Amino acid sequence: RGAQLSSYDHTKHTLKLHAGMEEGVPLHMLGSFLSGLAFATASAPADIVKTRLMADTAGQYRGFAHCLVEIVREGGPKALFRGWTPSAARLAPHFTICGVLMEQLRRLVGVGYFAA
Repeated sequence: RGAQLSSYDHTKHTLKLHAGMEEGVPLHMLGSFLSGLAFATASAPADIVKTRLMADTAGQYRGFAHCLVEIVREGGPKALFRGWTPSAARLAPHFTICGVLMEQLRRLVGVGYFAA
């Protein structure tokens, strides 16, 4: 959640400052979509290591750090981002819907838009 909300807040601020966008659904959609991509990127390495550790029935890895080092040794740094496209394709639309809903609900109950 931290990567999602912080990137959403920063993206909104940047789009308002440099792209001239104003509060509203288009800004919320784009900011949420980009935060979904940021979250997919930020969480990919940990997700790859977690998946490998959970599938390791032979005891190949001694722990998280060992697994991380072996993945990078075998496939280079890009191996930590295998599966990024399906993850981003799932998370970006999800975050887009949630971000727009969050902003519209905040407006409806009178607390204003998420700070940016």
